Amino acid sequence: TPAGTVTLAWATLPESSRPTDIIVDMNGNVYVSNSIRVSKITPAGVLTLNWAQLGAFSVPQSLVFDSNGNLYTTNRGNNTVSKITPDGVVTQAWATLQQSNGFFDPGAGPDGIAYDPVSNSIFTANQLSKTVSKISVADSSIIQNWVTGLSGGPVSTVISQGYLYVTDYSGGKIARIGL
Repeated sequence: TPAGTVTLAWATLPESSRPTDIIVDMNGNVYVSNSIRVSKITPAGVLTLNWAQLGAFSVPQSLVFDSNGNLYTTNRGNNTVSKITPDGVVTQAWATLQQSNGFFDPGAGPDGIAYDPVSNSIFTANQLSKTVSKISVADSSIIQNWVTGLSGGPVSTVISQGYLYVTDYSGGKIARIGL
């Protein structure tokens, strides 16, 4: 379509889906984290609602691809990271982050996610534990509290030029962390 033309209902998810993130692969397929799944939409607008089922309490948040085309999602509901192959095969708890120990310790609460191809690592911004975790893509080993001291709770991440940038939600700051 011409630049500036808006198609408001290009693809429609059920109202109860609550989409939280969107990412596009190199073939133009669109992936949306929502409710308990990741949905896939082809460039032609064909929706596969349940492309990847993540489990009843997953509550997926953010999405990122690694260099092999695997898709990862942070799951706030069960404090995990899921890995989804290009064919849609799901490893629900590919990495398990800090778990809840009751009302006063809700666990990691992963939100943002980023991939660093140099170290072949995934980074999660954990809003509830106010930390950043580093996960090796090669063996899913985790450094739970790779970065601490983010007073407001990190929610979003991006990697650029050897740095991980993290938003500190209620702290009103952007952290820059050397990789």
